[in-house]
Amino acid sequence: MATEHERNFRTHFYEKVGFRTVEEKKSIEVLLSEQPIDKEKLRNFCRNHGVPALYRNYVWKVLLGVLPLHSTNQDFVWTQRKEQVRELERAYILLASESLDASVPHKMLKMKLIEEGSMPMQDKILDSEPSNQYYFSIARAVNGLVSSDVDLYWISTRFFHYISQSFYPSLHLYPDCVVRCLRQEDHDQRLYQHLSDHLVLSALPLLEWFHICFSNVLPEQSLELVWDKIIGGCNAILIYVAVAILLVLKRPLMAMRTTQEMLNILKKIPDDCGDKIVNEAIELLHKYGCEVPPKFKNDNDGVLSTASDFRDRMNSVAAIPNRRPAHGHDITGSKVSEFRGRISSVSIPLRRPDKILSSGSNEHKLNTSSTATNPSIQQRHHHQDGGGFTGFGDFRNRINSASCALRRHESLDTSLTTKGGNKKQQALDSKNVVVQVNKKSSAEKVKRQSDIAEEFSASSN
Repeated sequence: MATEHERNFRTHFYEKVGFRTVEEKKSIEVLLSEQPIDKEKLRNFCRNHGVPALYRNYVWKVLLGVLPLHSTNQDFVWTQRKEQVRELERAYILLASESLDASVPHKMLKMKLIEEGSMPMQDKILDSEPSNQYYFSIARAVNGLVSSDVDLYWISTRFFHYISQSFYPSLHLYPDCVVRCLRQEDHDQRLYQHLSDHLVLSALPLLEWFHICFSNVLPEQSLELVWDKIIGGCNAILIYVAVAILLVLKRPLMAMRTTQEMLNILKKIPDDCGDKIVNEAIELLHKYGCEVPPKFKNDNDGVLSTASDFRDRMNSVAAIPNRRPAHGHDITGSKVSEFRGRISSVSIPLRRPDKILSSGSNEHKLNTSSTATNPSIQQRHHHQDGGGFTGFGDFRNRINSASCALRRHESLDTSLTTKGGNKKQQALDSKNVVVQVNKKSSAEKVKRQSDIAEEFSASSN
């Protein structure tokens, strides 16, 4: 029997050559045999590996809370779940008898709304709600993955509840992450430039894809692997799937010349491309990790590409209490607030930085005398685009000018302090001279009086 070290070495070797499904069945059986089932370990397994098809529905129901973690209670709970679905079906027949011939996903949607107590009276109101449309797409995808209405109802409803609570609040960040990741992976930038020229990236329904987790976009067999990661808690897989779609379909996209043609092929992925897209997305997941938003490198070798990146960088600078600016000058004590004020004066959007410079607050203005006396600095500050930044070098020049003004201010304070100290010392020296003169005159007066007394006594004798 192979030792643990040998098994780990074999698994590591197979992962290196691209086979990540080694011993997954044995590992999942060990996890499911624990009493109670460790939910966190099961989530980690779903994030790092693919769930075998034999255990997928069971694992999903455990992680989504349909079944309890103790296997001894699962039969009883599942019996109650079945009875609850039957009761919802009876309520659906009574409340929506005119739509008994509707599709199964539409039936699941109405049963879900009946359970929540939000069933509308008219179907047009039902179809106009975006959340209902998202659930309908998810239920239609789950319908092709399961074999019973009970599994369909509980997996679709719990999955929708899970993603709406966990993923939906941060989905507005994902389109920007898709663009950044695409620029990172498209090394020659030809695909990115082609899509940008035809406005495809802005026309793609990325937010809709993320809300429905690529239901009805990817083939059903490929969708299961993506949902394994999502149920395991890895929401970054949504970003990588969107990027993988663009990378895998790069050749047909580059051959197209109209935006509508590109959108048609992207909205309905061919079945033979599904597995390749998912494998590419998993490779990106292993490369960048599950963090959202992913930490991609800044574009243009350190030049800030967006206003949000610029503001974040400025906030991180202003948050440090003892910051050492240019020329090695220390800022401590009361100068910290003044330096922060000067930093905040340039912590502005990239488009119009001259607006805040022309505002009335003297506390947040740069010292304009430095630019007036130094034409080279003034030339760097003002450009043809109305005073805006054209790169990180302009920001560095403004910081240097603010630091120079602050250093000049401190040197002026030092000189004033030195002059004041000299005047005080001169006054003390003058006072000491007066005291010495007074002492000398008093001694001479006493000596003169003693001489007169001696002369008087001598004349008397």
